[in-house]
Amino acid sequence: MKSFVLFMSLLFLSFGMHAQELSQVTFSLGKNLSSLTFLTDQAILMKISADGKVLEWGNGSRPRALL
Repeated sequence: MKSFVLFMSLLFLSFGMHAQELSQVTFSLGKNLSSLTFLTDQAILMKISADGKVLEWGNGSRPRALL
């Protein structure tokens, strides 16, 4: 009974969570991962490098480059 209550609680909590969508994967020389681009549920694009740094961010089709 406890596991059922726990399962139902987690199920209801998961409905309120937000997720990201993998929008683009970029490879250099066809084999090395260069970057990943995520699209959030608020329509924000985030381009992340292979080492985890944010390269660009923004909304729509024109992300802003970080210097």
